Amino acid sequence: MQQFQDLHWAKLIWNCDIPPSKSFFLWRLMHEKVPTEENLMIRGCAIPYMCNFCCRHVESSFHIFFECDYAIKLWSWLAGCLNLVLQFTSMEDMLKLCELNWSPKCKITITAAIINLLNTIWLVGNQARFNNKFISWKSAISLIIASNSLTGNNL
Repeated sequence: MQQFQDLHWAKLIWNCDIPPSKSFFLWRLMHEKVPTEENLMIRGCAIPYMCNFCCRHVESSFHIFFECDYAIKLWSWLAGCLNLVLQFTSMEDMLKLCELNWSPKCKITITAAIINLLNTIWLVGNQARFNNKFISWKSAISLIIASNSLTGNNL
């Protein structure tokens, strides 16, 4: 019988108040299946991509979603909203935010905010790469708020 990983975070991301397409993106990110340069190289595709935001680092999942200045500005904004200091050393660290002592509705809203933030980073990066359109981090915050308001309306 095959051993399965204990994915304690899986129940957090699959929620009827969060669009499945957005939860699926996070599922792919957590399983290292998002087509970043790093993941494409592992699969045998040699495509020289640099981070679309800083153009200084190789496009790895951890860099574009947590280390790049663009991502840091978005995470700093979310940290300010939650009145927390955020520091991530792994993908799982971001979901530990949802395990804090929040009310059930607040937990869903925070989970949705994390998922929407990550989806927005991916969307903005793709806009820069494929449409030569750069979206400022302040505009990205507006996109995150708009996406999250749908979750709030359902609650």
